[in-house]
Amino acid sequence: MQKNALFLIVIGLSCVHYSKYVPDPEADIEKWVNNFTQQRSFSYHYVLQTQAVYTEAQGECIVRRIEHNKGQWRSADIALDFEYYGMGDIQYSKADNEWELSTRGEESDILTQIERVLEFDKFEYIGIEQGYLYNFKANIPFLAPGRWKEITGWLKISQRNYLPEEIWTGLPDSSVYWKIQLGDVNKKKSIKPPVHEWHSYALGLSIEYAEPVKRRIDLLDIDCRLAKTEDDIILVVPKQYNVEDIREILSSRRLTAYRVVKNKGVAQKVAYLNNQKAVPIYLADRLFDQENIKGAKIKFDGASEPYIEISLHEKIMSVQQIAFEIDSILVSTLTLDTEKKIGKINLYTDMPYYEMKILIGGLLEYLPPVEVREVFEE
Repeated sequence: MQKNALFLIVIGLSCVHYSKYVPDPEADIEKWVNNFTQQRSFSYHYVLQTQAVYTEAQGECIVRRIEHNKGQWRSADIALDFEYYGMGDIQYSKADNEWELSTRGEESDILTQIERVLEFDKFEYIGIEQGYLYNFKANIPFLAPGRWKEITGWLKISQRNYLPEEIWTGLPDSSVYWKIQLGDVNKKKSIKPPVHEWHSYALGLSIEYAEPVKRRIDLLDIDCRLAKTEDDIILVVPKQYNVEDIREILSSRRLTAYRVVKNKGVAQKVAYLNNQKAVPIYLADRLFDQENIKGAKIKFDGASEPYIEISLHEKIMSVQQIAFEIDSILVSTLTLDTEKKIGKINLYTDMPYYEMKILIGGLLEYLPPVEVREVFEE
């Protein structure tokens, strides 16, 4: 299910009319599955039946941010309740009414489990029954180590949002299986960790950048505090955000659009699509960059695929073909079929929702390069 971070740009609603999405259950299944990892949030209920243990749990997930679930393990002799919070690389588990901190495992990372179950070559479309139904061959030998070649699975895609709604995989006789039901996709959720621990980071920025830093963090809905010294800004955030996370959140981002020409002789430079030397693109004059971006927000199209709607301060002229660079990497070209000037552009990307939010922050709120270092209390 891994995909390259490929960006696609299409003209916005002010320039062309979008046709209503018409699903093709045989051709679109891979896109529907991949789209699920790009959603903002979801709820779930899962059951795991093995030879020795029956496990059932319910949970909520803000994708790539934080997850909470609680349920029960049951065997022939005992029943044990459990509860987990997973965020970043850490998790909290409840034991004897106390919260224990540990490295994050899959017990608090349902998305990793879903991706592993659905990571294979082919879905076989079998028809519609309150959703689009598919068979597949799952590769999860731990369910039944001695009979792993017999493991099969089925997937139901919602007819409402074209996203996975139910997944089942196990032995044909259901003596061993894993099942998950998914819902409440993209509903606004607030999941707070059970223990509030904080890390402090010096940013190597002068205090004039305090407000842009705060706006970037607020865009991601991260609890934070800012402190100012004479020559630096101290950012205080929850424990799960490490140095690399803060560097990514506050990194400088660049978006530039160029007019594409066919003749190398009139090009101002040559670039290569996704750095692939076999695909040269001849770039002429620059059409716009992020200084011309007035606003940006994430929306979802008829197939539940997210995109960033970018509004420009000034409309740009229509040309036959445009190329787009993100952070100096040529990521997409677009052929236009309109003579109208362009005021809005929809940016499609394989980034998860949270990474798209980080990109928006980098485009809208300028910051010079940060030098993040952790600050320890003396």
